[in-house]
Amino acid sequence: MNRSVLKVLDDFYRKNFVEGEIVPSEDGNYKILNSHYKNKFGTFILCEKMLEQKDLKPGSSWNIVKGILVNSGNPYEIIGTIHIPGYTNTSGFFVRNHIEDEIVGLSYSETWEVIYKYGARNAEASRSLFPPLETTIINTNKELPPFTSAYWKTPVFNKDGGFYAQLSNLVLREVENAIVGLDAKERVGTFEPAVVQITDPSIASVEVKEVEHPYENLEVYYSAEVTPKISIPIMDDVLKDLKKIAQFIATSEKIVVLTGSGISSGSGIQDYKKVEESLWKKDPFTMADLNNKVFANEPESFWNSFYIFMKHLLHNFTPIHSHESLATTIKAISTNDDHLFFVWLEKQLNKEVTIVTQNVDGLHQKAGSKKVVEYHGNIFECICPSCNSSYKLVNVFTANGLPRCRCGAILRPNVVFFGDEVHYQKQSIEEVKQADLIIVMGTTLKTFPFNELVYHKNEDANLILINEFHVEIEVDFDVVALGDITDICHKLWEEINQIDSSFYKKI
Repeated sequence: MNRSVLKVLDDFYRKNFVEGEIVPSEDGNYKILNSHYKNKFGTFILCEKMLEQKDLKPGSSWNIVKGILVNSGNPYEIIGTIHIPGYTNTSGFFVRNHIEDEIVGLSYSETWEVIYKYGARNAEASRSLFPPLETTIINTNKELPPFTSAYWKTPVFNKDGGFYAQLSNLVLREVENAIVGLDAKERVGTFEPAVVQITDPSIASVEVKEVEHPYENLEVYYSAEVTPKISIPIMDDVLKDLKKIAQFIATSEKIVVLTGSGISSGSGIQDYKKVEESLWKKDPFTMADLNNKVFANEPESFWNSFYIFMKHLLHNFTPIHSHESLATTIKAISTNDDHLFFVWLEKQLNKEVTIVTQNVDGLHQKAGSKKVVEYHGNIFECICPSCNSSYKLVNVFTANGLPRCRCGAILRPNVVFFGDEVHYQKQSIEEVKQADLIIVMGTTLKTFPFNELVYHKNEDANLILINEFHVEIEVDFDVVALGDITDICHKLWEEINQIDSSFYKKI
């Protein structure tokens, strides 16, 4: 079934068309119904999105839970999507707080929380549930173009080179990641500290500082250039908590670390779950193809959809989306200090560290961690469903035919897609049970059943949260350290070294 949607001229590759014509856009083909459609918000192009006549199998099973509905009396209003020049991703939203009469730049997750709980004048937030999956979506009202439209695109920098509005810490981190490699590194040093105040969630002030790389003895594992970075200042109360964490780490024997996308953001990797959510909204038929049933019955459709998914996952790194360029990009992705911190614990403190990660990028292993449980698989690997042989994606990813195993079977990406069971659930539970220290880092703990792993810890084990924000879960953490994860790792490195130099050895 086709659906009506509002667009603007900049949403289309072609600028000259007539009503009734089907015109291509970045997110599909549209039939032009009215090129001068007017409502109280302005003049738009009324279109009909041309959907493929496929059966969207999971559609009817989604349970949608809406937050506060659109109302002119709601306190917040989205005035634009945050656009970083040279960066194809939307980095969040500029949101007006009508109560405080101020504009602030928030990440997608922060915007969703605010709108879901308090409501907006031109948008609504919802949760879509299809156990074990959950997506979060922000939609405009029907009288405005969707947030993917160029209508909303607002440059993060104003004409004077400063920020269009104050930015939250998460958006600042995104800006930092985006400008690395865009010949704009010198601008980082000009960022002014910004204090962002909003009813909920609370957001700390930010500052700019130079990072002194601490893992000098692990250069063999570190290839990325150290650059100035934007970070959340570590407050006195957090420093006290870090001393406790450092003591726990120094005295522990078996450490289990539960990690999420916050660990890989410093390497420029997009949140895998957010890419999935975005594609479910923009191109649901592509996502509907990424399951075992389609793989078994229509492998060509499966791999074509997987190629589209990979373009979206990696477009931060390369504007060229050939199979060859994507393969080259995969090889070039670097680890960051968050990964290296746990390698340092293994190599220099001789700790037994097990990483249980939701990330599918393989960067923990690339950094040098010995024991990594990939809960959702590894998107850069392929497996043979017949003989269980494994291959690197870069070695089989080709535009010429389907990737095949030596035994002749068609290969499948080694990653958890819609309807798949998670990998190594029993092993992950056992690792948590045996640990005397569990560190949760860089994850919202919203994804089931990963978020239930913490409930399997033994009574004597210490549980620590290191994150940029709180997590909503009914469990008591022994210590919570909130802030920039990389800065916290650097500070922990200093604190652990101060406890007793005998805890680590030189390589």
